[in-house]
Amino acid sequence: MNGNRCPMHAGDHLCHEDPMFFDGRCLFGQCGAAQSHLRRQGVGIGDVFLFFGLFADEMSGGRHHRLYGYMRVDSIIEGDALRSSHNAIQAAPRPHPHTMGDWNANNCLYVGPGRLAAHADPRLRLTTHGGPLRLWDVPPWLAKTGLSYHGRAERWHEGGQLEIVSRGQEFVADIGDREQPRRWLDDIIGVLEG
Repeated sequence: MNGNRCPMHAGDHLCHEDPMFFDGRCLFGQCGAAQSHLRRQGVGIGDVFLFFGLFADEMSGGRHHRLYGYMRVDSIIEGDALRSSHNAIQAAPRPHPHTMGDWNANNCLYVGPGRLAAHADPRLRLTTHGGPLRLWDVPPWLAKTGLSYHGRAERWHEGGQLEIVSRGQEFVADIGDREQPRRWLDDIIGVLEG
């Protein structure tokens, strides 16, 4: 993007503001195979999205993945309701891309409280220091819990490292009510809220 703003917003464009954060809220759109995967995994109200992206270190230029925001789902808007005057959509400062243009039949908008990271805290880094982009440091409990798309045992390394799949963005871990993963999630949200 070279620092330029991306003016494209409709569903057929390659770049759009999603997730959209504003006033302690978040709107996150999904459709197609990505939404089908989330639906198969049972993602719904009460679940938490942790958003990650690829960043470059300001000093070294070294690239790494890191968490940059979260959202706790309190409602899901689908189908024709996306074109309505739903309160969550109307509260946004500008139209969300998944409410405009033509989208797949399973177009969906997840809504809930959420926030961008206050700063680039080292605890939000996923990529192993000195490692390739595909090697992440993950909490040890995640190997037992599992992560969608990462079922092959050889992806899980000693010391809490995971070799992530080459492409993907909707990785789902069902942590249920287990104390250790819940505590980790609360800690990460605390770091994100800064």
